[in-house]
This record gives sequence, C-alpha cells and structure tokens, in this order.
Amino acid sequence: MVSLVATDEITWRKPRTVAIVIAWGITNASIVLNAFLNGREMLEWYDLLFLFVISGFAGVLLAEVKAIVLGVFEALFLSVLLTYVGMILPVLLGNVSGFYQANVVYWLSLGLIFKAFFPLALLAFVMGGLIGGFMEDWLG
Repeated sequence: MVSLVATDEITWRKPRTVAIVIAWGITNASIVLNAFLNGREMLEWYDLLFLFVISGFAGVLLAEVKAIVLGVFEALFLSVLLTYVGMILPVLLGNVSGFYQANVVYWLSLGLIFKAFFPLALLAFVMGGLIGGFMEDWLG
C-alpha cells in the first residue's frame, strides 16, 4: 500500500529495501554501459523504456513513496558511480598510458555520463518508480 509517509522510521534499516535499491542501481548502470559499449553516446528509446520498466518494478517492490523517492536518488548515484568506474576501467588497469590520455578518458567519461543520465534517464527513473509504486497500490 502506497503511503505518503513511511510506516516506520527505520525504512532504510530493512535489508530488503537496501537490496532493492542496490539491484536497481546495478541494473540501471548495466543498461547505460551496454549502450556505451554498443557505440551509442545517447540512450535510445528502448534503453529509456528498459530504465522505466526497471524503475517501475523497483517502485512496485518498494511500495512507499518515501522509499521510492529516496531510492531513486540513491540508485541514480550508484548507477552513475558504477558507470563511471566501468568507463575508466582501461585507465585503472593500466591499458591507457600517459597522463594526458588518462585525463582525456576521465573527462570524456564524465561528459558522456552526464549526457546519458540527465534529463531523460532521470525522468525515466522518477516516473517509473512513482508509477510502479502507485500501481502496487492499485493492483494489490
């Protein structure tokens, strides 16, 4: 049941909620990294649809508006962090040599991540999570 205020003050101490948010962030990062590995700088409509569906599923599982709203931003942070680490992995492993080449990889990765996640992917995260939470109330 969707409630505007969490039913208990220790929502984020529940292992289930933490596991859902971590899985949500990992899945979102894998969708974005898959787009980058296929040579696309921007996310296509089907990538955004996947992000929306995954966020909706996470919203159904979380089922509280407070947990969904906080979970969106935590999953977004985790997915941006994992995407960044995945993109600079050649530098971390030593496959890119030179100070300037490594800095180019760092800064280009940040630019591509910002272009991919904002604003459409963020909108897909938020709307998918909220619609999923309200669908859980409507269905169950």
